[in-house]
Amino acid sequence: MKLCRTHPHHRSPSSILKTLFLLGCCCCAPHSKTGAAAYRRGDPYFYDPVGGKGSFRKKALSTCIVAAAVYSLNCLQIVTTGDECLVERFGKYHRRLGPGWHLVLKPFECVSFHVTTREQVLDIPPQQCYTLDNAPLRADAVVYMRILNVEMAKYSVQDVMNAILNLCLTQLREEVGKLTLDESFSSRERINKELLKDLNAVSSTWGVEITRVELQNMEPSRDILVAMELQMAAERKKRAAILRSEGERATLINEAEGRASAAIADAEAQKQTVFLRAQGESE
Repeated sequence: MKLCRTHPHHRSPSSILKTLFLLGCCCCAPHSKTGAAAYRRGDPYFYDPVGGKGSFRKKALSTCIVAAAVYSLNCLQIVTTGDECLVERFGKYHRRLGPGWHLVLKPFECVSFHVTTREQVLDIPPQQCYTLDNAPLRADAVVYMRILNVEMAKYSVQDVMNAILNLCLTQLREEVGKLTLDESFSSRERINKELLKDLNAVSSTWGVEITRVELQNMEPSRDILVAMELQMAAERKKRAAILRSEGERATLINEAEGRASAAIADAEAQKQTVFLRAQGESE
């Protein structure tokens, strides 16, 4: 008889369960000599395949069926839509599980990684940054990401979420340090684009795509806030003084133009009067 040797990694879970079930049935079956002696003694727990006496084999069979059912339920792995799992056999990567019901042969196999492939939101906590002109401020952001390759996300880096978090913190400090304080408040879109480009350059090697980066808050220190408020107050006072002086100038110009216009009109009137008087005397 020729035996078919199959590589253990190529055996399906159902075939392995059948093999375990048959082994359990064979182990529970009584030895032939022992069974014959029990049959001669009239043992009520002996089961004769021909005569059908006893219930030992029935109980053994039912026990094996219950054990196989319990083991199957314990090995059942349910993966919902949008999630994926990685299964390791004897500590080595074996297969990937998509949405649906799957059998995991415990303890030989285990689910080593269970993650969602939907878009995720990673909140970057506030951190201390320094601008190009050494002004301290606290900045935070939100990162939108999606895992494209589950195997790379598991085996290319130890903790992919923590790695992306620390990478974003580092890049955020670097981008803020390239701008002055005034430029950092007016260049949010530029910072977002640079962060997206830098993060994707590294996270692509981990099987992760960064879809969007949004810079939320940029809060300078209290001293800088006080200085900015004083500067804004001085600017407002300066504009008010300029507007007031321009108003006074316009008033003086208007008054001078009014006096000049009145003098010109008076001179024209006197000239006309002299002309008419001379004309009258000549006649």
